[in-house]
Amino acid sequence: GREIFVTQKQRPFFFNFFHILPGQSNNIIILVLLEVILLRNRKSLIEKEYDLLRLANLETKHNLLKQQLQPHFLFNSLTVVKALIKKDAHKANNYVDMLSRLLRYSIYSNNNYTVTIKEELEYVKTYLDMQKIRFGNTLTFSIDIPTELLSGTVPIHSIQLLVENAQKHNVFSESRPLFIRIKGDEVSGTITVKNNLQVNTKIESQ
Repeated sequence: GREIFVTQKQRPFFFNFFHILPGQSNNIIILVLLEVILLRNRKSLIEKEYDLLRLANLETKHNLLKQQLQPHFLFNSLTVVKALIKKDAHKANNYVDMLSRLLRYSIYSNNNYTVTIKEELEYVKTYLDMQKIRFGNTLTFSIDIPTELLSGTVPIHSIQLLVENAQKHNVFSESRPLFIRIKGDEVSGTITVKNNLQVNTKIESQ
């Protein structure tokens, strides 16, 4: 072996160290430690890449939903306006005003991925008011959001799409109205969209 000179005070530590790790064991341990560090770095990079891909996928899906929303909603709205003009010109004018506000919101917010909760709720309330004109007493709703949550942000159209799904996947009539409740929780910082379950079997079976 090789000679190692240490002071008397240092000798117990070095003696024990080299007794446990004789010869080339030191190099092997160092290589193993380096490999562990490299594996951790690779894992971290893979996780970051996965998160980026997941975010890109979510953005793509969200953009597709926004593109699908406007033509579908506009078609239904024009049909309602046509029917209202014959029955109630005043309601028809109000409906057109609300439709104009919604389209303006969609156009000006189209390049934004998120909007404030306040903006989204104003949009949702206008949307639901339009649905009330369309469906009458068969649809009721309530919105209860603490002021403290209004400055937060959500993906654009996210709450509206939940409301639209509640209408799409449930049947409702005057005897069995659909009730949609939008409620915020200041403690958890969450917003919940709930409705009474009256499953539309025609939709669910598709």
